Amino acid sequence: MLSRIRRLSVAIVLGVIWCAFGLAHAAPTTTICVPVSGSPNSCQIVGSGVSLPVSSSGTGLTSTETGFTITTGNTFQSLAVANSARKSCTIQNTSSHIMYVFAGPLASATTTNSFQIVASGGTYSCATPAGVITDQISVTTSTTSDTGVANFN
Repeated sequence: MLSRIRRLSVAIVLGVIWCAFGLAHAAPTTTICVPVSGSPNSCQIVGSGVSLPVSSSGTGLTSTETGFTITTGNTFQSLAVANSARKSCTIQNTSSHIMYVFAGPLASATTTNSFQIVASGGTYSCATPAGVITDQISVTTSTTSDTGVANFN
């Protein structure tokens, strides 16, 4: 029985590492890696106990975190222009309605071809397994005056 538990534990840890490095062929999952206190070149996958090395040029990223308000419900508004130098972005929905996020030209944005961010804390990241989305980013909700927070690097 103990041998089975050890094999299962090793399989779980290896599965987490494979997913963290994008080696699994399964559907994409969200992995949150937080800095390890006292170790600037590693982070820990939330809830796993697994630490991973983080490459760094030593300069870090300068981010711009901004709160925003939907000016007209059901109408997409530009949150960030296209930027080929973008390194990351995170958008958090702080409203009580679903938020829609579209990456691409504002004129092409519709709720049916956009990502949905759940209400009250849901997030969207520009990071993908292939790289960072550098297109224009636009958002909307169903209601005027809904809010969110965005962070762009």
